[in-house]
Amino acid sequence: HYYSANDTWQFFNDATKLTSIAKTDFMSYVKLMVDLSDDQLYPGVITGDFRSLIFVKMLSVFCLISRDSYWISSVYFSFIAFAASWFLYHKMICYVPRSERAAALAILFFPSIVFWSSGIEKETLTLASLYFLSGIFLEWVSEQKIKKWFWLPTIMASFVLWALKYYWAGVFFISVFSALILLFLAQRLPQLKTRFVSTYVILFIVIGTGVSTLHPNFYIHAK
Repeated sequence: HYYSANDTWQFFNDATKLTSIAKTDFMSYVKLMVDLSDDQLYPGVITGDFRSLIFVKMLSVFCLISRDSYWISSVYFSFIAFAASWFLYHKMICYVPRSERAAALAILFFPSIVFWSSGIEKETLTLASLYFLSGIFLEWVSEQKIKKWFWLPTIMASFVLWALKYYWAGVFFISVFSALILLFLAQRLPQLKTRFVSTYVILFIVIGTGVSTLHPNFYIHAK
């Protein structure tokens, strides 16, 4: 199937269909937004993929705010991604010594990252969620606590990451879980401190292999 437009414009056009509902019957719009079933009908919406529909719903909120302006919505998306990038950069330079240049290059200036975290694309919100959660994880393992007002954004970011790119979420949470197990073991087995990298790789492979058996989309042999 070939679309008549590329993803970014198709998503925007579909989102404006939802905002038109909001302008005439706001409660019906709210019901559409909170309904996560696969069989929900969306009048005039072309996008059929469930994850894309979730993205279109999120985009429709920004379309409402911007009065259906593609460019202003795009600026909002890019700003959210940049704010999350800056948040992770700030956490890295706080908790990882002498990481300023490497962190800036990888998070703020690497061309592919900048491109895929700009404008109306699923990757923009997905990267923003991934960066925010990574920053929260760094703070958690470094200070052994998370600020209270971070809990709601953390839950929201986890939902966005899983809803839009569940395979990214799978790799991220396996990485986090492996790191937590390693830190737990290192407190009880001091000799592991000289084998941090190799132990982490082994944990990641073992946990990742185990998780890959839970769903067909995660099967290692799946194409």
